[in-house]
Amino acid sequence: MPKKSQGSPYLNVKHYNHNYYGLSTTIQLAWLINKPALARALFGAWRFDDIFKMEKISFWEYNAHTLFLFFNRQIQEHDALYNLRGLQKYWVKYPTLMSLISSGRIDQITNMINDIEESFIGYNKNRSITSTGMVDPCKEHHFKWDFRLHAIINMGKNLYQLNVEL
Repeated sequence: MPKKSQGSPYLNVKHYNHNYYGLSTTIQLAWLINKPALARALFGAWRFDDIFKMEKISFWEYNAHTLFLFFNRQIQEHDALYNLRGLQKYWVKYPTLMSLISSGRIDQITNMINDIEESFIGYNKNRSITSTGMVDPCKEHHFKWDFRLHAIINMGKNLYQLNVEL
């Protein structure tokens, strides 16, 4: 018989990784096709109360938290993250870009976009990353463009009047 979980199921690391990856992907796809109502409904599937109370959060919590704050037009500054692994090494730049856009640091946005584009090329070449569900590059599937970057820029244009072309 499985051991009964104590407290919120959202504090389980495996649960977090799976849920936050899938929901963040779906939300960013909604951003990409300019469906903010769908994104708002999807945000309702997340419970952020636990994250807001934590002193130290994982990368996946950090990413989800930044998506939520960016979409709700709230400025978010984060401390540096350490011990990043796998996809996290590439994904850490997306929350940074959202933070730059939401705080209006226009002078740094272009450099971050260039950094993300270079990182995406490396990500696409990384043969150690296994299947991510055919939405992100992995050793089985290679992509020519970064839908996450385009989704963030699209929402930046809609929410923050960002004037950037990719």
